[in-house]
Amino acid sequence: MKQNVTRLSQDMHANGLDNGDQGFLNAFFPDLIEAPLFRPGSSHAPGGMYRLPFGYEMDHIYYYPRFRWEVPCSEKSAVTFPGVPALKPWLWWSWPLLPLALTWQRERQDIVGVQEEILLGIVGSLAVVLLGFMATNAVWYAMSQSAALQAHQRECLGGAPSNRAIALILAVGLVLCSALPILAVPSTTHPFLAWPLVVATSAALVHFLRAKFLLPSIVYWPLCGLTATLILTPLLPFRGLFDEIVWLLVCLFFMGLLCSKVVDVLLQGKYTAPVCRTGKRSMS
Repeated sequence: MKQNVTRLSQDMHANGLDNGDQGFLNAFFPDLIEAPLFRPGSSHAPGGMYRLPFGYEMDHIYYYPRFRWEVPCSEKSAVTFPGVPALKPWLWWSWPLLPLALTWQRERQDIVGVQEEILLGIVGSLAVVLLGFMATNAVWYAMSQSAALQAHQRECLGGAPSNRAIALILAVGLVLCSALPILAVPSTTHPFLAWPLVVATSAALVHFLRAKFLLPSIVYWPLCGLTATLILTPLLPFRGLFDEIVWLLVCLFFMGLLCSKVVDVLLQGKYTAPVCRTGKRSMS
Protein backbone atom coordinates (compact mmCIF):
# COMPACT_ATOMS: atom_id res chain seq x y z
CA MET A 1 0.00 0.00 0.00
CA LYS A 2 2.78 2.41 0.92
CA GLN A 3 4.55 1.73 -2.37
CA ASN A 4 1.35 2.38 -4.31
CA VAL A 5 0.80 5.70 -2.54
CA THR A 6 4.41 6.73 -3.16
CA ARG A 7 4.16 5.82 -6.84
CA LEU A 8 0.86 7.68 -7.11
CA SER A 9 2.37 10.80 -5.56
CA GLN A 10 5.36 10.63 -7.91
CA ASP A 11 3.06 10.28 -10.91
CA MET A 12 1.05 13.31 -9.82
CA HIS A 13 4.14 15.50 -9.54
CA ALA A 14 5.51 14.15 -12.81
CA ASN A 15 2.29 15.20 -14.55
CA GLY A 16 2.51 18.70 -13.08
CA LEU A 17 -0.41 18.19 -10.66
CA ASP A 18 -0.57 19.49 -7.14
CA ASN A 19 -1.85 17.49 -4.21
CA GLY A 20 -5.34 18.96 -4.50
CA ASP A 21 -8.34 16.73 -4.96
CA GLN A 22 -9.29 18.25 -8.32
CA GLY A 23 -6.05 17.38 -10.05
CA PHE A 24 -6.00 13.94 -8.48
CA LEU A 25 -9.55 13.05 -9.47
CA ASN A 26 -9.27 14.37 -13.00
CA ALA A 27 -5.96 12.64 -13.71
CA PHE A 28 -6.51 9.23 -12.15
CA PHE A 29 -10.28 8.84 -12.41
CA PRO A 30 -11.09 10.24 -15.87
CA ASP A 31 -14.28 8.15 -16.14
CA LEU A 32 -15.76 9.67 -12.99
CA ILE A 33 -17.39 12.56 -14.83
CA GLU A 34 -19.59 10.14 -16.81
CA ALA A 35 -20.31 7.82 -13.88
CA PRO A 36 -23.95 7.47 -12.73
CA LEU A 37 -25.21 9.58 -9.85
CA PHE A 38 -25.40 7.93 -6.44
CA ARG A 39 -28.80 8.33 -4.80
CA PRO A 40 -29.46 7.13 -1.24
CA GLY A 41 -32.12 4.44 -1.02
CA SER A 42 -31.85 3.50 -4.67
CA SER A 43 -30.66 0.11 -5.83
CA HIS A 44 -27.15 0.24 -7.23
CA ALA A 45 -25.12 -2.46 -8.85
CA PRO A 46 -22.33 -3.74 -6.58
CA GLY A 47 -18.95 -2.27 -7.32
CA GLY A 48 -18.46 0.28 -10.02
CA MET A 49 -18.02 4.02 -9.72
CA TYR A 50 -20.63 6.62 -8.76
CA ARG A 51 -20.72 10.37 -8.39
CA LEU A 52 -22.08 12.01 -5.26
CA PRO A 53 -24.76 14.70 -5.70
CA PHE A 54 -23.66 18.31 -5.44
CA GLY A 55 -25.42 18.75 -2.10
CA TYR A 56 -23.22 16.18 -0.36
CA GLU A 57 -20.42 18.71 0.06
CA MET A 58 -21.51 22.31 0.33
CA ASP A 59 -19.47 25.47 0.46
CA HIS A 60 -20.84 27.72 3.19
CA ILE A 61 -20.92 30.63 0.76
CA TYR A 62 -24.02 29.11 -0.89
CA TYR A 63 -25.97 29.72 2.32
CA TYR A 64 -25.33 33.43 2.73
CA PRO A 65 -26.94 35.14 -0.30
CA ARG A 66 -30.42 34.49 1.15
CA PHE A 67 -29.55 32.87 4.48
CA ARG A 68 -30.82 29.50 3.31
CA TRP A 69 -29.54 26.60 1.26
CA GLU A 70 -30.50 27.03 -2.39
CA VAL A 71 -29.24 23.52 -3.22
CA PRO A 72 -30.89 20.57 -1.43
CA CYS A 73 -28.65 19.02 1.21
CA SER A 74 -28.96 15.65 2.83
CA GLU A 75 -28.61 14.98 6.53
CA LYS A 76 -25.09 13.66 5.89
CA SER A 77 -23.89 16.63 3.89
CA ALA A 78 -20.45 18.04 4.62
CA VAL A 79 -20.21 21.83 4.86
CA THR A 80 -16.80 23.33 4.10
CA PHE A 81 -15.63 26.77 5.20
CA PRO A 82 -13.05 28.11 2.74
CA GLY A 83 -12.35 31.81 2.74
CA VAL A 84 -10.60 34.44 4.81
CA PRO A 85 -8.63 32.80 7.66
CA ALA A 86 -9.70 35.54 10.09
CA LEU A 87 -13.40 34.70 9.56
CA LYS A 88 -13.41 30.96 10.13
CA PRO A 89 -16.49 29.73 12.05
CA TRP A 90 -14.46 28.51 15.01
CA LEU A 91 -13.30 32.08 15.72
CA TRP A 92 -15.79 33.78 18.03
CA TRP A 93 -15.57 37.18 16.32
CA SER A 94 -16.89 35.69 13.05
CA TRP A 95 -20.37 35.96 14.58
CA PRO A 96 -22.68 37.83 14.00
CA LEU A 97 -21.31 38.44 10.50
CA LEU A 98 -21.44 34.72 9.63
CA PRO A 99 -24.52 33.05 11.18
CA LEU A 100 -23.29 29.53 10.34
CA ALA A 101 -20.63 30.01 13.01
CA LEU A 102 -23.30 29.11 15.57
CA THR A 103 -24.02 25.85 13.73
CA TRP A 104 -20.33 24.99 13.73
CA GLN A 105 -20.05 25.82 17.43
CA ARG A 106 -23.05 23.62 18.21
CA GLU A 107 -21.49 20.66 16.41
CA ARG A 108 -18.17 21.26 18.16
CA GLN A 109 -19.87 21.42 21.54
CA ASP A 110 -21.46 18.02 20.94
CA ILE A 111 -18.10 16.50 19.99
CA VAL A 112 -15.45 18.02 22.28
CA GLY A 113 -17.37 20.29 24.66
CA VAL A 114 -16.62 23.89 25.65
CA GLN A 115 -15.72 23.62 29.34
CA GLU A 116 -12.05 24.45 28.79
CA GLU A 117 -12.79 27.61 26.79
CA ILE A 118 -15.30 28.80 29.40
CA LEU A 119 -12.77 28.47 32.22
CA LEU A 120 -9.91 30.04 30.25
CA GLY A 121 -12.11 32.89 29.06
CA ILE A 122 -13.33 33.80 32.54
CA VAL A 123 -9.88 33.50 34.13
CA GLY A 124 -8.27 35.48 31.31
CA SER A 125 -10.85 38.26 31.55
CA LEU A 126 -10.44 38.53 35.33
CA ALA A 127 -6.67 38.67 34.90
CA VAL A 128 -6.99 41.51 32.39
CA VAL A 129 -9.29 43.42 34.76
CA LEU A 130 -6.80 43.04 37.61
CA LEU A 131 -3.84 44.04 35.45
CA GLY A 132 -5.80 46.97 34.05
CA PHE A 133 -6.59 48.24 37.54
CA MET A 134 -2.94 47.97 38.56
CA ALA A 135 -1.72 49.59 35.34
CA THR A 136 -4.15 52.50 35.68
CA ASN A 137 -2.93 53.26 39.18
CA ALA A 138 0.70 52.87 38.13
CA VAL A 139 0.29 55.28 35.23
CA TRP A 140 -1.50 57.75 37.47
CA TYR A 141 1.28 57.62 40.03
CA ALA A 142 4.01 57.94 37.39
CA MET A 143 2.32 60.91 35.76
CA SER A 144 1.77 62.59 39.12
CA GLN A 145 5.46 62.26 39.98
CA SER A 146 6.75 63.32 36.58
CA ALA A 147 8.90 66.41 36.66
CA ALA A 148 7.50 67.59 33.34
CA LEU A 149 3.95 67.37 34.63
CA GLN A 150 4.94 69.10 37.85
CA ALA A 151 6.08 72.03 35.73
CA HIS A 152 2.79 71.83 33.89
CA GLN A 153 0.95 72.17 37.21
CA ARG A 154 1.44 75.92 37.20
CA GLU A 155 -0.29 76.12 33.84
CA CYS A 156 -3.22 74.10 35.15
CA LEU A 157 -3.56 76.27 38.21
CA GLY A 158 -3.45 79.32 36.00
CA GLY A 159 -6.25 78.04 33.79
CA ALA A 160 -4.11 77.06 30.81
CA PRO A 161 -5.34 74.31 28.48
CA SER A 162 -4.65 70.71 29.53
CA ASN A 163 -1.57 68.96 28.28
CA ARG A 164 -2.16 67.21 24.95
CA ALA A 165 0.38 64.58 25.92
CA ILE A 166 -1.97 63.47 28.69
CA ALA A 167 -4.83 63.35 26.19
CA LEU A 168 -2.75 61.12 23.93
CA ILE A 169 -1.95 58.78 26.81
CA LEU A 170 -5.62 58.57 27.73
CA ALA A 171 -6.60 57.87 24.11
CA VAL A 172 -4.06 55.04 23.92
CA GLY A 173 -5.37 53.74 27.23
CA LEU A 174 -8.93 53.64 25.89
CA VAL A 175 -7.74 51.73 22.82
CA LEU A 176 -5.99 49.19 25.05
CA CYS A 177 -9.17 48.87 27.10
CA SER A 178 -10.86 47.57 23.96
CA ALA A 179 -7.99 45.50 22.55
CA LEU A 180 -6.69 43.62 25.58
CA PRO A 181 -9.99 41.85 26.42
CA ILE A 182 -10.02 40.40 22.90
CA LEU A 183 -6.64 38.77 23.52
CA ALA A 184 -7.78 37.35 26.85
CA VAL A 185 -10.60 35.23 25.41
CA PRO A 186 -9.63 31.99 23.58
CA SER A 187 -10.39 32.21 19.88
CA THR A 188 -12.56 29.06 19.89
CA THR A 189 -14.88 30.26 22.67
CA HIS A 190 -18.58 30.28 21.88
CA PRO A 191 -19.63 33.76 20.66
CA PHE A 192 -22.45 33.94 23.20
CA LEU A 193 -19.83 33.75 25.95
CA ALA A 194 -16.93 35.53 24.26
CA TRP A 195 -18.72 38.75 23.32
CA PRO A 196 -20.19 39.38 26.81
CA LEU A 197 -16.78 38.71 28.36
CA VAL A 198 -15.09 41.15 25.99
CA VAL A 199 -17.70 43.88 26.50
CA ALA A 200 -17.79 43.46 30.29
CA THR A 201 -14.00 43.45 30.59
CA SER A 202 -13.69 46.52 28.37
CA ALA A 203 -16.34 48.32 30.40
CA ALA A 204 -14.48 47.56 33.63
CA LEU A 205 -11.19 48.86 32.24
CA VAL A 206 -12.82 52.01 30.86
CA HIS A 207 -14.46 52.56 34.24
CA PHE A 208 -11.08 52.39 36.01
CA LEU A 209 -9.64 54.94 33.59
CA ARG A 210 -12.64 57.23 33.86
CA ALA A 211 -12.72 57.12 37.66
CA LYS A 212 -9.02 57.88 37.99
CA PHE A 213 -8.86 60.72 35.46
CA LEU A 214 -12.45 61.96 35.94
CA LEU A 215 -13.28 61.45 32.27
CA PRO A 216 -16.75 62.36 30.99
CA SER A 217 -19.30 59.60 30.52
CA ILE A 218 -18.96 59.86 26.75
CA VAL A 219 -16.11 57.33 26.94
CA TYR A 220 -18.79 54.65 27.43
CA TRP A 221 -20.61 55.47 24.21
CA PRO A 222 -18.57 53.27 21.82
CA LEU A 223 -19.13 50.27 24.10
CA CYS A 224 -22.84 51.07 24.22
CA GLY A 225 -22.89 51.17 20.42
CA LEU A 226 -21.13 47.80 20.21
CA THR A 227 -23.55 46.26 22.70
CA ALA A 228 -26.56 47.56 20.78
CA THR A 229 -25.13 46.15 17.53
CA LEU A 230 -24.61 42.71 19.05
CA ILE A 231 -28.15 42.67 20.43
CA LEU A 232 -29.95 43.98 17.35
CA THR A 233 -28.06 42.12 14.61
CA PRO A 234 -29.48 38.62 15.27
CA LEU A 235 -32.97 40.08 15.78
CA LEU A 236 -33.25 41.97 12.49
CA PRO A 237 -34.85 40.11 9.54
CA PHE A 238 -32.00 40.29 7.04
CA ARG A 239 -32.72 38.79 3.62
CA GLY A 240 -29.10 37.83 3.08
CA LEU A 241 -25.47 38.55 3.82
CA PHE A 242 -25.44 41.74 1.75
CA ASP A 243 -28.12 43.34 3.94
CA GLU A 244 -26.27 42.30 7.08
CA ILE A 245 -22.96 43.70 5.80
CA VAL A 246 -24.61 47.04 5.01
CA TRP A 247 -26.09 47.14 8.50
CA LEU A 248 -22.76 46.33 10.16
CA LEU A 249 -20.96 48.95 8.06
CA VAL A 250 -23.49 51.55 9.17
CA CYS A 251 -22.95 50.50 12.79
CA LEU A 252 -19.17 50.72 12.36
CA PHE A 253 -19.55 54.19 10.85
CA PHE A 254 -21.53 55.49 13.81
CA MET A 255 -19.18 53.83 16.30
CA GLY A 256 -16.31 55.52 14.48
CA LEU A 257 -18.08 58.84 14.94
CA LEU A 258 -18.46 58.10 18.65
CA CYS A 259 -14.76 57.25 18.94
CA SER A 260 -13.80 60.46 17.14
CA LYS A 261 -16.03 62.40 19.54
CA VAL A 262 -14.23 60.81 22.49
CA VAL A 263 -10.85 61.81 21.06
CA ASP A 264 -12.12 65.33 20.45
CA VAL A 265 -13.29 65.58 24.07
CA LEU A 266 -9.88 64.45 25.30
CA LEU A 267 -8.06 66.94 23.08
CA GLN A 268 -10.27 69.72 24.42
CA GLY A 269 -9.03 68.90 27.91
CA LYS A 270 -12.35 67.75 29.32
CA TYR A 271 -10.78 65.65 32.05
CA THR A 272 -8.78 66.23 35.22
CA ALA A 273 -5.02 65.98 34.78
CA PRO A 274 -3.28 64.11 37.61
CA VAL A 275 -1.16 67.08 38.68
CA CYS A 276 -4.22 69.28 39.03
CA ARG A 277 -6.03 67.23 41.65
CA THR A 278 -4.81 69.45 44.47
CA GLY A 279 -5.46 72.70 42.68
CA LYS A 280 -7.81 74.10 40.13
CA ARG A 281 -9.29 71.43 37.89
CA SER A 282 -8.85 71.64 34.15
CA MET A 283 -12.21 70.06 33.40
CA SER A 284 -14.25 72.30 31.19
